[in-house]
Amino acid sequence: MKKISFLRNQSLFRGFIILLGLYLLAASVLPLFGWQLFLYGPFTLETFPIEVGSRLFLIITKSASFMTLNFFALNYLRNRKPLSSVAPLLVYCNFIIFFGVIFLIQSENTSWSHWVLLFLLSVISFILFQENRNEARKIFKNEW
Repeated sequence: MKKISFLRNQSLFRGFIILLGLYLLAASVLPLFGWQLFLYGPFTLETFPIEVGSRLFLIITKSASFMTLNFFALNYLRNRKPLSSVAPLLVYCNFIIFFGVIFLIQSENTSWSHWVLLFLLSVISFILFQENRNEARKIFKNEW
């Protein structure tokens, strides 16, 4: 079976990953300053109000998803692989907490239920951290 020529040229592929990572970084960080970057359709940069609502939670999810993809793209470029299958869940959960706290602090009308949700996500993150550490130990247990 013949490989695609684009994938044969490793430096071209790594360049594509770098460009993708830069876009993902910009698209995930710009909402912290009230801007959204859209790559699809016409390339646009729009402002939005930071207020609690369904749109804000979608922006939190988008920022966390893009930052998670950027994290693993950077790890790919550094030739680092996740130590367990729980690692992507842990990274995503941590970025949801990170962006959630920042956006809820910036928003004017947050309720206690939003903070309870972030607390529960922190508990889940701690459980995932423990599971990730235990799986990593199992992987390297008989290594030496």
